[in-house]
Amino acid sequence: HSSNHSAPISVKPVTIPEPFNIQGDIISQQKLAAREMKLQQEAALEEEKRKFVAKNVPDWNETCFTPQHSNKPLTEFEEFEITAAKNEKHRQEIDEENQLLEQARMFIAKKLPESTFKKSFVPTPSTRPPLKAMENVLVNGNNRSNSRKAYNEAQKQRVAQDEEMRIKMVQQREIEAEAEYKRRMEIPIEEGGLKFVARRVPRKTLESSNLIVETSEAELTVPVTPQVLKRKSSGIKGGAQRVPV
Repeated sequence: HSSNHSAPISVKPVTIPEPFNIQGDIISQQKLAAREMKLQQEAALEEEKRKFVAKNVPDWNETCFTPQHSNKPLTEFEEFEITAAKNEKHRQEIDEENQLLEQARMFIAKKLPESTFKKSFVPTPSTRPPLKAMENVLVNGNNRSNSRKAYNEAQKQRVAQDEEMRIKMVQQREIEAEAEYKRRMEIPIEEGGLKFVARRVPRKTLESSNLIVETSEAELTVPVTPQVLKRKSSGIKGGAQRVPV
């Protein structure tokens, strides 16, 4: 199916093309110009280096250097040791130390005492008073060991008695707490206890609601243990996997 309608004529003026430059072309021209400038500078430096300029010949007719008197004092001579002399002195010290060590290694027997050549020793009675007999000497023997064992046994018994008393106190507290719980379970909540008694629904409310309870034909719901995710070691260092329990 063709249409005889012609296209509408636009009222907008005709676009006149104008010359333009892409930003990339401008940047490229700037880089080329900078490169050409650098090449020209390098060429000028190379040309300057190739030029040879000889220095002027000195004037041999000028007067020679004339030394001037210094105001500094004269250097005074001081004695000093040559390295060879120092080495010789050090070598002499080492030789002296070696001689002392050699003498120390030599075995020189001591002279026999004069008593060796005299008559045998004859003891004489002492002029000091006689020694007193020792009294009340306490020696730590089996008695101390036995007393220590008795102390350890008594300590064990005390610890056992304390533990037994502690267990009895804990049991007594549990019994008292259980009795208190049972007592509060018999007291209504309104009076500060734990016994909850639901209020009966008024008969008027039941009659006005027209509540009819029908027996369901669906089967009873069987409780199923939920699949709790538990972290279990996989036997690999730094790794663990989750498995259902």
